[in-house]
Amino acid sequence: MFVSLTDLATAPFLSSRRTRNKVSDEDRARLVAWYVAQVAGGDRNPARTLADRYPDSSFKTWANIFSRARTEQPVLLTAAPRRGVAGGVLTDHAERLLGFSSDVPDELVEVYQAEREEHAASVRYDKRVKPPRRSRFSTDAEYEATFDLWAQRRVWFIEVEVGDATFEDFEDWWNRVARSPSNPQKSGDRTGTRGHLRLVEKPEVAAK
Repeated sequence: MFVSLTDLATAPFLSSRRTRNKVSDEDRARLVAWYVAQVAGGDRNPARTLADRYPDSSFKTWANIFSRARTEQPVLLTAAPRRGVAGGVLTDHAERLLGFSSDVPDELVEVYQAEREEHAASVRYDKRVKPPRRSRFSTDAEYEATFDLWAQRRVWFIEVEVGDATFEDFEDWWNRVARSPSNPQKSGDRTGTRGHLRLVEKPEVAAK
């Protein structure tokens, strides 16, 4: 059974809300390491990612945790490049707690950006009873087909995007590409070491 990297990083924080147990510095460092990997992989708002993943938590809670990691002793996360923008790396103290570097290899980031999937924005269909106008359509054929529908039924529908199209986040991409049992070739050339994602050389196949 594959255990989610995100679940491992967030479990102490989710359980502490129920048990009121104190979260250790090591637990905080693991969550910060997850944050650094997410940002390196293209996630612009890791706190929102966690709030969406765990409905019983809130965006404000996760944002405060990451903010305190930059300001409270021991400091585990360096400052963001500017206000309102996700970023920063593990401090030396956080690296000592975890025993690995915060850097995500450039090769892994490039592969992620090239292979991650785009998910189309949700679409709803709004009903219209007034006749359609030509200016709403990019082609005459599309306009004429819609007008014929309205002429027959006195109703037509317009597509409205709900939200923006999104890219899958770093962990979803990692699970899909590197850990997929249906893709043994790709699962063999990437690995993880103590939570630190890195690239390794694919083993050579001995010639028969």
